[in-house]
Amino acid sequence: MRAQLARLLSVAQHPNMIVRVLPRTAGATIGLDGSFKILSVDETDVAYTEAHGGGRLILTPAEVRRFGVRWDRISAKALPEDASRSLIERTMEELK
Repeated sequence: MRAQLARLLSVAQHPNMIVRVLPRTAGATIGLDGSFKILSVDETDVAYTEAHGGGRLILTPAEVRRFGVRWDRISAKALPEDASRSLIERTMEELK
């Protein structure tokens, strides 16, 4: 796990990457429903949600917007970048 956390810190140093941690203290969030991705393709957005045995591509604009709202709600509970980095570093120290 320590190596995985070190990799996150390494990725966070890239100018085009943002790493933010959703701490356990945030409690249950809508993110527990499963992972998803929102992708920009040409002039439109699509979403992809993973499920047991496969996934589902979402093309309907209204449904894609609902996934955008989910993303916003999860992000609202995540720590800022600096606090996320500090939490990762503290966790790594505890794993020594």
